[in-house]
Amino acid sequence: MEILITCNSSHPRREFVLQSCSGVLSDLLGSQFDEPATVDTKFVVLIDDDPKIPNWMRVHGMRETLWKHGFGVDVAGGDVSVVATLASGLQDIVIEMFRTTVPRCPGHPHPLAVVARDTAEWQCPQDARHFRCPVGAYPQQTG
Repeated sequence: MEILITCNSSHPRREFVLQSCSGVLSDLLGSQFDEPATVDTKFVVLIDDDPKIPNWMRVHGMRETLWKHGFGVDVAGGDVSVVATLASGLQDIVIEMFRTTVPRCPGHPHPLAVVARDTAEWQCPQDARHFRCPVGAYPQQTG
């Protein structure tokens, strides 16, 4: 699968948002993504500034040209809030577009949930003691 991230933002937090998106997409579309029908698919993430709301970026996900979903991120918030919002929004987009469970909770059939504590983390929605890891570290924790 080809993954492209395009950012048309001039915001000072542009690089942080790009790096965070890259880590989230690694978690969502990394080695655990085993849908053979989507291997030749292009997935594009478009990021731009909202012209009406200062410190707000719009994030859109697109699979080929057939689907497009988006959400907003308040980039004036703290790092944990920005990463958690990106993880939750991109997770919703990938689950909807690819009809798959990502990132999958090890040993369970459901996806992990995003929680914001001292860091943004993926955790089992049934029992946080079962599995949790920082957003951006899922493949390293499970592979």
